[in-house]
Amino acid sequence: MNNGGTEMYCRNCETTQFCKKINLSEFGDESYLGDCSNEQRRWSSKYPDLQFFMRGRKCLVCKSEFITVEIHESALQELVRLREIWDDITIRLGDFDKDAFEDLPRLLSLFQYMQKAPQSYDLR
Repeated sequence: MNNGGTEMYCRNCETTQFCKKINLSEFGDESYLGDCSNEQRRWSSKYPDLQFFMRGRKCLVCKSEFITVEIHESALQELVRLREIWDDITIRLGDFDKDAFEDLPRLLSLFQYMQKAPQSYDLR
């Protein structure tokens, strides 16, 4: 059942569904997604290499509306690496209690570890 949509992942349905394109103006002001824009093409003035293309979508099954963004593959790879780093930090912190002084050495140890992070964390 295509009905003019593109098959893609719907977070609400938690599976792939056919979703149709809808006008971005239906979402109101989305200026938080890039502070510079040319209709659907947007970019960040702070990070000029972060440029992307936005589309409004509507799931043909659950009717939820959402925005998809096309980005350069290297930006996606950077996001994945940052999530890996974040996961590693949270695993190493464990049940860190920010108010307890006894956790300070463990936190300092984590910072030292991050300074010597593996090359897979190189974010250049």
